[in-house]
Amino acid sequence: MKTLSGFVMVMVLLAWTAPLPVAAQSQDTAKAIIVNLNYAGSGITYSDSRVIYGYAPDHAASGFLTAELLGEQGKRLGTFGIPDPRIVHYEDGSAVLETVDFAVILPFDRDAARLNLYRREKREPMVSVNLTDALTLFCRNNPKDPDCAANAPVDVVKSVMDFFNWILSGFSTRGGG
Repeated sequence: MKTLSGFVMVMVLLAWTAPLPVAAQSQDTAKAIIVNLNYAGSGITYSDSRVIYGYAPDHAASGFLTAELLGEQGKRLGTFGIPDPRIVHYEDGSAVLETVDFAVILPFDRDAARLNLYRREKREPMVSVNLTDALTLFCRNNPKDPDCAANAPVDVVKSVMDFFNWILSGFSTRGGG
């Protein structure tokens, strides 16, 4: 019994002093979600979306369009003003284009699931985009990113605790002491 008790003590000490894997704090991991769209006539159509490393612009001002970033259960994660992408400014004036490809660049949120794009004065979306594929692809290509491996340290702790519970339950079933 002393051997098993000593083994348990050694394992506890090893677990107590073992470093847990954590993300490097010095690495900048700011990300943005880019959604490429096309504005033609009075409608907007979706082209593609992706996640990149970098920062989204500040969308603090109200715009012609409102971008609403939603989570899985429809929880609003953010609302952003987007200027009219059809307006092009030149040195001597501006013009309104009939058709234009444009991108909406939003701050990354690992809970993001959908983007709804509205005209400011209306509440019916002009386009609604599922973002889960873009986030899944990003994490598949960047598995060490802290937002993609957010549960890794918890899983390690849970595994160590499960191991000790297994040892202790085995020890107690033999009448330990």
